[in-house]
Amino acid sequence: MCCGVDPGREGNGGELYVWRLSGLSYQPIPPNERGWIWSEVLEAWLEIWEGEYGRLYTRWLRLYDREGKLVPTRAEAERRRAEVAERDAERQRAEAERRRAEAERQRAEAAERERDAERQRLEQIKARLRALGIDLDL
Repeated sequence: MCCGVDPGREGNGGELYVWRLSGLSYQPIPPNERGWIWSEVLEAWLEIWEGEYGRLYTRWLRLYDREGKLVPTRAEAERRRAEVAERDAERQRAEAERRRAEAERQRAEAAERERDAERQRLEQIKARLRALGIDLDL
């Protein structure tokens, strides 16, 4: 397989050309309706993509999988993994904070129940003392 790009005239997009060796000569592989060319060797679609790669903004030959999804470069894949890892870490931090807040809420509720129980015990003791004729309002 052999690829080439006709850059076209200035301001005009380039066109991708791909040839396949057939016997002793190269035969052109026609593009599909999107202008993409299927490579049986790479098992991928080829397309001219305009964008930045390696700090250079220009037109690049890019690969797309069978479903038409862009095959990421190594740098793009690493950046994506880093983004996913950061989101996962943030999600874990948020979950840890949620658990901490829930534990604090439960602790506060338990303390409130304990205070209520202490008040009830105190009222019971006061009631017993009054029943015995002991005046607590001194």
